[in-house]
Amino acid sequence: MDITALESAYRAGKLTPTHWLDKFIVISRNRASGRVDHARTQRAQLSRAAELEASASSDGLPLFGIPFAVKDNFDVEGLPTTAACPAFAHHATETATVVERLLDAGAI
Repeated sequence: MDITALESAYRAGKLTPTHWLDKFIVISRNRASGRVDHARTQRAQLSRAAELEASASSDGLPLFGIPFAVKDNFDVEGLPTTAACPAFAHHATETATVVERLLDAGAI
């Protein structure tokens, strides 16, 4: 499903971000690799989706419910940033501006 189809399904009421994430999580469990703390990030994503659905309006959120991934070169508060190099690894205490802007626009 591409972004256009996902947006259309949301607008038509055929799908919600939470419902989409539930399906995605089931699929990703079967493909999980060495991702760090996978269950914790999934719970956070579901919580985010529920917050978006409960918000007064998605009209002001151009990326309402659109999923995105963050490479571990970018800081996400509470998650490890490694840049695929153990020598550079640290736990982020803040979230990178680019990630914050996506979240502020309604992305998950």
